[in-house]
Amino acid sequence: MELTPQFEELLVMALKEKLPEVSKLVTKQVVSKVGKERFRDGAELVFSFLEDSCGSNLSQNETSALLSRMLRCLNNYISTMCIPVTIKTVFDNMHLLPYAVNLAFPGYAEAGLLRAVITPKSLPRAS
Repeated sequence: MELTPQFEELLVMALKEKLPEVSKLVTKQVVSKVGKERFRDGAELVFSFLEDSCGSNLSQNETSALLSRMLRCLNNYISTMCIPVTIKTVFDNMHLLPYAVNLAFPGYAEAGLLRAVITPKSLPRAS
C-alpha cells in the first residue's frame, strides 16, 4: 500500500474532527495552513506507522477510525505537556505519534494489533 490522496483526505478529516481551528476549512486550506511539504511529511509518518501497526488491508472506515483514535492519543499527550493543541503543535510533534499511541495502548502497535482498538467487541447474547 502507498500513500494516496484518499489517505491524505482521511487524515484531513480526522484533523478537522479533532481540531476546532481547522474544522470549517476545506482540505486545501488545511494543507496550506500546515505547508504542503510539512503536511506530506506528517502524512507519510502517520501512514507508515499505521501500516506497520495494522498491515495494509484496512478498509476506509477502519483507516478513518484509527486516524481519529491516533490523533486523539497525540492530542492528549501534547496536552499533558501543557502545550496548546493546534494544527501547528500537532505537526511539530507528529514524530511523537507512535509514543503517544503506545502510552494509550501499550504493545498493540508493536504486535501489529492496533486494529483491535477500533474493532467492536461481541456482546454476549441474553438467554
